[in-house]
Amino acid sequence: MDLKYFKLETREKILIAYFDNSQQSNAFGIACSKEFHKIIKHIKKHKIEGFLLTSGQRIFCSGGNLSDYAKLKTKSQGIKINKEITKILNEFSHIPVPTICLVTGDCLGGGIEWISAFDTIYATPAVLFGMWQRRIGLSWGWGGGHRLKMRISKKNLLNWALNANNFSSYKAQEIGLVDMICTQEIIFERGLKKKKKQRD
Repeated sequence: MDLKYFKLETREKILIAYFDNSQQSNAFGIACSKEFHKIIKHIKKHKIEGFLLTSGQRIFCSGGNLSDYAKLKTKSQGIKINKEITKILNEFSHIPVPTICLVTGDCLGGGIEWISAFDTIYATPAVLFGMWQRRIGLSWGWGGGHRLKMRISKKNLLNWALNANNFSSYKAQEIGLVDMICTQEIIFERGLKKKKKQRD
């Protein structure tokens, strides 16, 4: 599979993807989402028993790729991009294998909408989470609001949407966004063990 933004490897029938768009601060945009869709198709086609996503970058995901929208001439074009990304993330959230996201760097904006499509989310202690676009009145463009409602209480989600504060991994675990916090040295191992447990 020819991919620019993801490096893949397989361990014990578990597909592992490393996200790297460091040239654009690890932003996730339409080009990244199309490659992610290729991975979804690969998972469905092959006998994959689990999927893990991580990144070796200081910023796990800086949000949506603003350059995708800057060159657009009409609002409807931006809506079309958002709908396409939403469709891909919703499809991923329903794939028939357990999925884990290992967040080892800061996760902002659309990155939170991306990880909301995973079954389980791990984070390292120093990670910060933030929904910066709420500060300028932007909505959940990729369907993240609906998915986050299944993880976070309505009260906590509303408070976050109104305040648009950044918060730590520990606060993220407290409100239900993150399932577990562990050090970077063991987060990957724990992810694999979690996959095995879910398969049994």
